[in-house]
Amino acid sequence: MGIQITDLIKMYIRLGLQESLSSSSKPEVEKSIKELSSRLTYLEGKVTLVDETLREVMRRIHEVEERLKELESPIPSALIKRSGGKLK
Repeated sequence: MGIQITDLIKMYIRLGLQESLSSSSKPEVEKSIKELSSRLTYLEGKVTLVDETLREVMRRIHEVEERLKELESPIPSALIKRSGGKLK
């Protein structure tokens, strides 16, 4: 068989360590996954809230721009003719 005793011991140690690490860390990994999942859900909610707020702000900005355009636009000549050249 050509395997030395030291190599065999190293192999058993490595297998034992891998097995103990995988069996002891499963509950911790599951706990971490649950915690990350709840944090992700929270962050998704926050992003949705920020998105809705931003949409509302953009809508209001658009309304203000439209009102500004109305105020800055020249007075139509039909209104001037009706009032006899005087602005009301």
